[in-house]
Amino acid sequence: MKIFLDTADIEEIRTAARWGILDGVTTNPTLYAKVEGASYEDILREVCSITPGPVSAEVVADDVDGMLEEGRHFAKLAPNIVVKVAMSENGLEAISRFAEEGIKTNCTLIFSTNQGFLAAKAGASLISPFVGRLDDINQDGMIVIRELAEIFALHDIESEVLAASIRNPLHVTQAAHRALSSSEHGRLVFVVPTIGMAGAFGLAASAAAAESLRALTKSVAKQWGKYGITVNVIAVGPQHVIAGDLGREVAEGVSLAVPAMGSPGDAATDLAPLVSLLIRDDAHFLTGTTLVADGGVWLTL
Repeated sequence: MKIFLDTADIEEIRTAARWGILDGVTTNPTLYAKVEGASYEDILREVCSITPGPVSAEVVADDVDGMLEEGRHFAKLAPNIVVKVAMSENGLEAISRFAEEGIKTNCTLIFSTNQGFLAAKAGASLISPFVGRLDDINQDGMIVIRELAEIFALHDIESEVLAASIRNPLHVTQAAHRALSSSEHGRLVFVVPTIGMAGAFGLAASAAAAESLRALTKSVAKQWGKYGITVNVIAVGPQHVIAGDLGREVAEGVSLAVPAMGSPGDAATDLAPLVSLLIRDDAHFLTGTTLVADGGVWLTL
């Protein structure tokens, strides 16, 4: 999941960037009109300097040649500029032409699944369904988000779905949930240290966090199981989670026996395959559990 800000306010963008949550920015002429003291191009350049993620710059022309002229101009401002084009017959042609030139696009004003599918086929990098506006006319805008995510996953379409016209926090939660459940077999795997199970001197907070995550897994597994989403935990030796000598010291402190397998295992060759197994379809019926992968220390406890 990615979070984009829909604004031209530089301070809002800087704040989100400082929080570490900013994945991209979308702008349009209406948002720019609320900002004073700088040209649209200057604002776009500054935004692009704040975030390396996609920054959408919207064209206002409604003919193909006009869209191409404006879009090419925007694309020269910064490498992370994405040209925003409204959904229309001319818009589809412009998107296709931009794709041929290697210019990324964001197709906006999407109100149906079919429109989003056409835009993706034309070559749009981002597809922006207007969730809030669909809700305004007594339709469920999140249905378009879900259906597009499902279609893109089914046909290996690289375009990303960007939920636009967000009106409330619930829309954000629903968009994140739809993205996870769109494939009908979502898999979440958390990796925690065994200090939550054994305890470790001086690391009470870390131990509590690990145990809280294990408890949360059971609750979430019950709630999301009906959506085909599994949630599991792998508990590993502390040395795989806590870096350096401290990890090894903690491991020695909580290990009450020599591992049955002689060691807690290697992260790349022993633990990574276990994670891979849990995210496969073969593991669709295993959820809400903790798998202890510490080489067999807990066999004697």
